[in-house]
Amino acid sequence: MRSKLSIPSLIFVSLLVVAVGLAGFGFFGFQKDLAALNKSNQENISWSAMQLDMELLRFHDAILSLKNDEGLTERQFNQRFDILWSRVAIFQQGRVGERLRSYDSETNILGRLFAEIQAQAIVVENIDSVSPSEIDSLLGILEQYSIEIRGLSKSIFVGEEKIRSDLNAQMRASANSTLTLSIASVIFLLIGLTISSWQARRFKNLAHKNKLLAEIAENASQSKTRFLTMMSHELRTPMNGVLGLLALLRQSKTTEPQENIIEQAERSAQQMICMLTDILDFAALQNNDIELESKSFEIVQLVETLIDLFTPEARRAGIKLEVLYAGEGPLRIAGDFRRLKQIYTQLASYFVDLAGLRSISMEFKIEESELKTKIALTYASEGKGWNPDLVIGGRTDNSDSFAADALGPAVARGLISAMGGRIFLPPNPGDQVIIAVVVPILRLELSTVYVQLEMSSDVMATICKTALRDAPVCFQPPEKASDVHIILFETGGLDEAGKVSNLHKNFSNALIIAIGRPINPDIFDSVIHFPTQISEKIKPVIIGLAS
Repeated sequence: MRSKLSIPSLIFVSLLVVAVGLAGFGFFGFQKDLAALNKSNQENISWSAMQLDMELLRFHDAILSLKNDEGLTERQFNQRFDILWSRVAIFQQGRVGERLRSYDSETNILGRLFAEIQAQAIVVENIDSVSPSEIDSLLGILEQYSIEIRGLSKSIFVGEEKIRSDLNAQMRASANSTLTLSIASVIFLLIGLTISSWQARRFKNLAHKNKLLAEIAENASQSKTRFLTMMSHELRTPMNGVLGLLALLRQSKTTEPQENIIEQAERSAQQMICMLTDILDFAALQNNDIELESKSFEIVQLVETLIDLFTPEARRAGIKLEVLYAGEGPLRIAGDFRRLKQIYTQLASYFVDLAGLRSISMEFKIEESELKTKIALTYASEGKGWNPDLVIGGRTDNSDSFAADALGPAVARGLISAMGGRIFLPPNPGDQVIIAVVVPILRLELSTVYVQLEMSSDVMATICKTALRDAPVCFQPPEKASDVHIILFETGGLDEAGKVSNLHKNFSNALIIAIGRPINPDIFDSVIHFPTQISEKIKPVIIGLAS
């Protein structure tokens, strides 16, 4: 999702861009004018014109010295002529010459002087054999050009002074403009900083308000959870009282119609208790307060539990129920059996109560490290009036409503998500409604099964080892507690429940099997009442683990 800038942010960015643009414009304008002034100073043609006038005078004086025999040698005279020649030649080319010729465009003094010097070159070279009249003629020519060059120098001086004056004025204007633009930039920046500071305070206030709202929402959520927990316990007590009274009433002499009424009342009370449990689980899922465990169990055990629970209900509703385990995966897996049982119980209970349902098929199989379930529903009326979105969590026609009969599937979806699984509608070209459930599990495929004995007598330990002598087991304690797969526990000792609780805590992945008659069978994963049944009941489990 793309974030959008607020209006104050846009204004601040715009002001910043304008301020930088104005400052840059003023700076580059000032740099341009400064470069033009430096260039003008480097090309001082007034000084060049004065140098040309001075060279004419020096050559004029050199001719007089040579004429009056004042000790000037021929070599010095020729050097002076060469200097004059080069000075005039330089003014005929380059940028300096171009600017000089711009002042000399009407009179062409420089061009005529250069042509005259070329014409007098022969006279200068043979100055010793030239007659006095020719020398006087040459001096006159030089004096005339010297006067014209002097006039040209004055014109150049006046023109260059005007150019420098214009450049100075332009520099002052540029400096003023730069100063103005800089002040404007500072003002824009100050305005932008003011807006940014205001926005920062606004965001700070919003963050503070959001924090307060989050705390209020958290407190409200905790209050809701505490209320639901309290109400659940408060409602369970009278419902258990109702169930107890119904059980006492069933022991008395009742007629068949009264038995049916008592059975319906007991079923309604049990449904009420289940609904209270679902509400608590739903609240825990909303608060991410669900604890998951990992223990080994038989996948067939889950299948048989669902068959035992829902076959009578499906028969009463006239629905054909089929629950099976397909595939060649391991017989035992590791996962949260209690939560998996709750997931499929919620879904099966919801499907059994659907109107118009003709059959339910739940097929379990294991692929890689996932327990996959395909639930196929067949309707007598093509499933009209029922929306699968209530199960998989899609939007209903009224997205603001929450169907009361979808509480169970909502709890199932939450548990599936907490386990890292998913529930969805796979592509299905047939007439059935197919719902797929995928839950990650841990495959238990071992070459050796580690068995730990918790026995109060050596005789019982010997009996267990003898019964399992042909099975692929190892009774030596492993290096880590997590490697223990089965614990055989002899019942009948003191503090049986406390010892089993410690075993569950220390060996979270192990299967704890009671040998004997436990006080509370529910705390064990399985119970073997007589030692003679050890070989019959434990060997299939061990073979399943080692397959």
